[in-house]
Amino acid sequence: QGATRQFLTPVLAVTTSPSFNGCLVKVERVSTNLLCESKTDTTMLTMDCEGEWMDEGDAANNLRQAQIALLTGKKVNVVVNDRFTTPQGYCLAQQITLFR
Repeated sequence: QGATRQFLTPVLAVTTSPSFNGCLVKVERVSTNLLCESKTDTTMLTMDCEGEWMDEGDAANNLRQAQIALLTGKKVNVVVNDRFTTPQGYCLAQQITLFR
């Protein structure tokens, strides 16, 4: 059984790659008590752009929200689910919403 946490954070980087289930977002580390909690000052989360755990349309929307936040310097509200993790240990960013 996985845990879900929600937090507000700036987006530090966005990357797309066939590795990491298609795309990753780098955010500030937040103490969440999740299995994928980072030991560094940042956390990498998969947005599952390959559609393994969530609808590809939802993943694409999360990617767009993260890209807009990165470009504008706005924060995002992120819902993280540690039930789904990549082989590298990155949790799923289940929902990313631009915070206004």
